[in-house]
Amino acid sequence: MLWRGHSLGLGQQCEMLFGQWRVWMLFPVLMASRMICGLAGPWPAWRGPDWNGICGEKNVPLHWSANNNVRWCVSLPDRGNSTPVVWGDSVFITQGVDCEQRCMVRCMVMCYSAKTGRLRWQAGPTLSEKNPTHEDNPLCSSSPVTDGHRVIAWFGSAGVFAYDMNGRELWHRDLGKQSHQWGYASSPVLYGNLCLLNFGPGQRSFLIALDKRTEKTVWQYDLPQIGVGAKWQDFGGEAMNASMAVSDGAIYLHTHRRLWCIAE
Repeated sequence: MLWRGHSLGLGQQCEMLFGQWRVWMLFPVLMASRMICGLAGPWPAWRGPDWNGICGEKNVPLHWSANNNVRWCVSLPDRGNSTPVVWGDSVFITQGVDCEQRCMVRCMVMCYSAKTGRLRWQAGPTLSEKNPTHEDNPLCSSSPVTDGHRVIAWFGSAGVFAYDMNGRELWHRDLGKQSHQWGYASSPVLYGNLCLLNFGPGQRSFLIALDKRTEKTVWQYDLPQIGVGAKWQDFGGEAMNASMAVSDGAIYLHTHRRLWCIAE
């Protein structure tokens, strides 16, 4: 179990799991540490291997608490909204640390052993400027993604970073400044050799496909700019569709040709 908050002793963590502190679970502790007798299948991305949030494993624990079906728990250095991804014996999670006294922000991918909870490595950039965000959307809300050869994470204005499974940086790509009062939370997706990202929200919003091996742009689809005071009437359609009036649609992944959209 991954525990976000201030550094506490293990006993304190377990005593407070269901108190005022927020708990961030890593499947019922990796399905009781990956079924105890062996490692289960990978959970490589936000919402799992089939992008639907469904786990296909059988005979997994259905109940757990501070003392039941918990193999280990560790504290994380700060708050966060991202979810862990798992490949083999490696658990990856993104984490932001706001160093207010030094006016710096550390963005990290952290890798833990699924069997023991031991921190294997952490890597990521340090920023001198903090991205604006909402108080309920802490730093580094985007979840990482992995294919078993690399793990990729997006850190807003810091860019997209790819690491090998041992924490060595393979490449990073600066996509420009991301700025919005609600921050960002879009998680990258791997499809074949493409790393897909919905960059936004903000004045610059676009869908981009990077070659996961080289960081090079395969295609980019720019989304219409939506002003701060924009109203649904400005884009047509009924009020019930206002949140989808501009940006919702479908893109053909190989060529970025738009297949359909709800409204122009």
